[in-house]
Formats: sequence, structure tokens, C-alpha cells
Amino acid sequence: MNFPDVDWGATFEEDCIVAVESFVADERRLRPQTLNYRGTDLGSALERHIYIGLMQNVSIQYLYACALAGVSAQSQGLPSHLLAAGRRLVPALRDCILPLPQPKTMPQTVLTAVDRAMGIFGRAKATQNRPILAAVHHPKFVTYLRPITEAMPGKIAFLIAPRAAIKHHSFPLSPDELRILPRAIPHKSAASTAWPDLCRWAEELDTALARYNPACVLTVEGDAPYHELIAQRARSRGITALCLQWGAFPYRSPRNGFRRMGHNAFLAWGEGFAEQLRPYNPDIAFALVGDHVLDPRPSAKVRRLIFLLQGVNNTTIQLWHWQNFLAFIVWTAGQYPDWEVIVRPHPSLTLTGDEVLALKAHANVRIEDTANLPLRDSLKGATLAVAMTSSAILEAAADGAVPFLFNPTTAVPRFKPDFELWNAGLEVKNLSDARRRMAELLAAGDPDAPSINRFRPGLQRLVSHFFCATGTAALGKIKAQLEAAIT
Repeated sequence: MNFPDVDWGATFEEDCIVAVESFVADERRLRPQTLNYRGTDLGSALERHIYIGLMQNVSIQYLYACALAGVSAQSQGLPSHLLAAGRRLVPALRDCILPLPQPKTMPQTVLTAVDRAMGIFGRAKATQNRPILAAVHHPKFVTYLRPITEAMPGKIAFLIAPRAAIKHHSFPLSPDELRILPRAIPHKSAASTAWPDLCRWAEELDTALARYNPACVLTVEGDAPYHELIAQRARSRGITALCLQWGAFPYRSPRNGFRRMGHNAFLAWGEGFAEQLRPYNPDIAFALVGDHVLDPRPSAKVRRLIFLLQGVNNTTIQLWHWQNFLAFIVWTAGQYPDWEVIVRPHPSLTLTGDEVLALKAHANVRIEDTANLPLRDSLKGATLAVAMTSSAILEAAADGAVPFLFNPTTAVPRFKPDFELWNAGLEVKNLSDARRRMAELLAAGDPDAPSINRFRPGLQRLVSHFFCATGTAALGKIKAQLEAAIT
């Protein structure tokens, strides 16, 4: 699709958030029976479900961009739930006829694979239950929780959906710590006709809770539909539902997934993050526990800059944003050959051959193997950390690298937290300003120059506000919250 030349990314996410909330509010007002599935309120899970669909659907993005540009476009085929919400984004969709909802069934090949997985891992009996059930859908969350499971041996089991277990067959789990989400068929109702996937998840999660009978459920991040459904079903059974923070919230306002969360408590890295979420979640408690994976190792600063790469994602970062950022790296490397320039590609967004050649044309550039080298190792000795909107900049800040945000995006007008408000770093919006401010910082050629060191007091205050603890201290706080939940 050839998108029109209009800055649609500046307003797309915010308009999606509003459209989703408007759609679900109308559904609750006009058809409340479709949001009540056997005592489970599907509203907040539905908001997450539709938000993800809108944000990832290229057809919706294209139609939205055409509408902003005043260009006519052919309506694209869309799932019924996206078409209904999309009408609030794109005027041209208002005249489209909504298709009747079609119940979805899992292909027989998938069902066979599920049965095979169930046979391999077994079905735990009630007497073998673990007190904490951690619901995850990706190996990265297992890795994130691994230090906690090691600190609480025998007390945490992982609940994996069969579809996830098949897709991500390399889950680093042993059979005795793995639980499979049981297959279930939703009961016939207005809700299951309207939202068959959500009702199937609710049924499966409720069946899993009955089978494994945990004293506590734990989710990571908290913005997926199943996070909300398991929290609701757990609380209806008197089971504590906790959510552990996974990442930062650098956008203008929390997206739908971080609003009206149904957990008992959100375990936040620090007060700064809790402040961002509290206004949108008045009914849950916030416990400050810190980030157990973050383990700052401040070191003497040397002539080293680290660039934390992202890439084009068609919503936040457009192609020209990325091209300007790459040009800034090349300019910096050429302008300051005495400074080592570390380039860390995004794990999921590799550099092209031409991009690698452009960077390696400078002898002071080192492109790192992100998959095998932890960020903390790359940060050693780094004076400045440069990114667009990556939350990895916070880990760099905790390690003592002064943040430099070259953020040309309009979807994220200002990064949160705002480093300049804290006098803890810089944020610029265009390439000429990025070059000028970098020249000011590096003019003396000294990692301890006043132009750089003036940010360090503010940086320490910011890090303390957003990370109440790190490493083993944070691990101890998380463990205490979990122990209290199962006592």
C-alpha cells in the first residue's frame, strides 16, 4: 500500500485509544449482555483485544492515513470487531455493512498438536499444585521470572497456552514446572456469539484455575486480554491476582491495556511509574518493588557512546525517522573519531547490509551482537546513551550514562519520563538540533566535562524516583509481596 504523504502517526494511537473506549462504552450501554460471560466482565479485555488489532492492522492504518489526507480509498476487508471500532477512526467505514460474527474453531492439526503437548507434559493433579501460577505467553517472560522462581523454589509454576507452547516450542521449562492451559468450549450465550475468542480464553483460564487451584496468579506486563481475564476469574475465586511490571510507558498516556486493570495489585519498579498508571487504575493497589533484572554497575566513564537502535514499525517510527537517526549515528562517528561508538541493534529489527556498510565505514564504530551480549556489558564506561523512544534508555540511565534522546517521532511528542524536566539529559526533535547539542556535549573531548556532568545530579534523582530498588534488593521486595499473597 502506498500511504499518502501525511503524518498520520502523530494521532493514530491516541485516536485508537479513544475509538476503543467509545466502542466498548457503547457496547456496554446498548448490548450489555455481550460483555457478561458467566460472571466475567469482558469489557476491559475487549478493549485490549481491539486495541491490539487496530494498532497492528495495516489496512486500518492505510484507511486512517487516507482519511487524514482527504484521499479516497477502497475499503479493505476487516474482521467484524475491527470494522465496528474502525468506524470511529475512518469515516468511510461508517457505511460498511457489519458481517455476522463467525465462531472460530481451532484447526484439527492444532488440536492434534495440543493433545500431543498435553501428553508430553502431563496433567497435574490437585495434590501437585503449586501456590503461585505465573501465566505467560512468551519465553522472554519465563526468563524474566526465572530469578524469582529460583528465589522461591517449588512455589511457582508456569501456565502456558497450548497455542503458545506450540509456536514457541523452546520454552526453557522442565515438565514439573509447566502447566498447560486446558482446552475448553465456551458456553452458548450472547457474549460467546459476539466475542468467541475472549469467551474461550475465559473458559480455559477458569478451568485451569479450578484444576490447579493456586493461591495466587502472577502475570507480567499486564496489557494482554488474557491478563485481564485471568485476573478477573482469579479474584472471583478469592485468589490474589498480581501483575509485575515489565517495561516503561514512554508514550503520552497509557494505552488501553494499562487502564482499568483488574488485578489486586501492580508491582511497579518505582513511584515514577506508579504515578503514570494510578489515574487510570483507581481500583488497584500499587506496590513499589523495583526491577530485579536491572543490575547497574556504574563504572568510570570513558570516550564511549552507545546508540540503542529501534527501527521502522509503521506507527511510532516512520521510515524517515529511522533514516535521520541512522544519519545521526554516521555523522557522530565521523565527527568524533576519538570516541568509541557502540551500536546495539534491536533484537527483532536487524540492520540491512547497506546500513551495516555505512556504519562500518568508520573505524570507531562497533556493532554488537545484541542477542548474546547483555546491555549491562555494553554500557560499561559509556558516557552518553542515545535512543529515539526506546525504554532501554532507562536502563542506561540507571547505569550512569547520560540520556540523549533524538526523538523525531510525532506519535511520542515527548518521552516519559521527560529527562529535560529532571535536568537529567537531553531530548531533541530534528537532525540539526541533534548535531548541535551533541557537539556542545563533546566539544571538550572529556567524559567528565561540565557540559556532561551537569546532568548527573538530576539523573540520580530521576533514577531513584523510577527505580526504588534493583538487582537482589528488588528481588527481595518481589519475593516478600508474593509470600504475603500466598500466606
